[in-house]
Amino acid sequence: MNLHTLRAKISLIFFFALILLITAFGMYYGYQEAQMQKQQNTQYKKVLKDLRDKEVIHLSRTELREFFLNHGLKKIEDYLIINKVKHIDNMRDFSSLSYENNFYFHLHLPFIDMLFLNTRIQGSMDKGILLLVVFILILLFMVYFWILKSLAPLAELQKKVQDFGSGNYEIDASSKGKDEISMLSNEFHYAAKRIHALITSRQLFLRTIMHELKTPIAKGRIVSGLLDDMKQKGRLDKIFTRLDGLINEFSKIEQVVSKNYKLKTKPYKMSELVLASIDMLMLDEEKIEKDVKLVLIEDYRVFVDFDLYTLAIKNLLDNALKYAEDKKVTIQMNSFELRISNKAKALPMSMDEYFKPFHNDVKHQGGLGLGIYIVKSIIDLHEENLNYEYQDSCVAFSIKTC
Repeated sequence: MNLHTLRAKISLIFFFALILLITAFGMYYGYQEAQMQKQQNTQYKKVLKDLRDKEVIHLSRTELREFFLNHGLKKIEDYLIINKVKHIDNMRDFSSLSYENNFYFHLHLPFIDMLFLNTRIQGSMDKGILLLVVFILILLFMVYFWILKSLAPLAELQKKVQDFGSGNYEIDASSKGKDEISMLSNEFHYAAKRIHALITSRQLFLRTIMHELKTPIAKGRIVSGLLDDMKQKGRLDKIFTRLDGLINEFSKIEQVVSKNYKLKTKPYKMSELVLASIDMLMLDEEKIEKDVKLVLIEDYRVFVDFDLYTLAIKNLLDNALKYAEDKKVTIQMNSFELRISNKAKALPMSMDEYFKPFHNDVKHQGGLGLGIYIVKSIIDLHEENLNYEYQDSCVAFSIKTC
């Protein structure tokens, strides 16, 4: 049982209340027995005193029977019951006995030995107390199950919140109840509907923009195909290919950020992923040979989504080339770690700030502050670690495979 849940806490409170009730009843039962025993001893001692004052040897059998009846004692002829009774108290001249909720008085004087049933004191528990205890127990159980029934909608609400977090925005969490849980369910229902509307409008807006951008790109490719200058034609084709690739990247980034992307993982060599990421930069071969240094100490395999993972590496390489003081970048692969470094100034803020979207260091970054946030989102989706290090005037980002 999870002791942190409300159900567990309420159950514990009910259990302690039940224990306290049983303990109080037990104490009262023991107190009542002690009081009964005290009453018997007082009664029996008075009988002995009155018996001595009456000078029992001078009393007839009838007078003796009436004497004991007047003291609430009825003579028992069946002495075999002594073998069954429970001895409560043994005195020199008498014994207090009990059997089947009745009390008995055994008188054993030198000249008399008699057994009596005590008609004044009953051994059964007070029925009023028993009824009160039963009533409290029933009330406790009714309140307990009533509270648990009131908490039942919480489990359903929790499931709906989990479904909403998993991307199911069509949930219905509305409630007709009047308690706080129902109010919370209704507030969540309205909030979920508003969030769903915002997400839908954002997705529609982005997809409309991407669709509208693809139209001029397609027309531009057709026009570039009509050019006679092969050099200009190649440049334009490269530009339009790059724009088309950026639109596809934006679509994937939108899905990753909104937690709606499902990974399609397969085993790939890290060297394959790095080379594909370099190709995505669409750099001239001369620039790649001059400014990109690849150090392959040990190649290794990773299970990743090819499109997303190469996009993350590409963004890191793009930033490294963009902000490097000498416009050079070093890529190193070794022991399940990909390390991308360049000569640059240290980042002025902590990495936790850069892991947030639209961070405040856009002046230093020269953009919207989304690059590292996007990379972090992709790496987290793959359950890997993105680390930052600054040493010897070098900035280094590393992706550590778990």
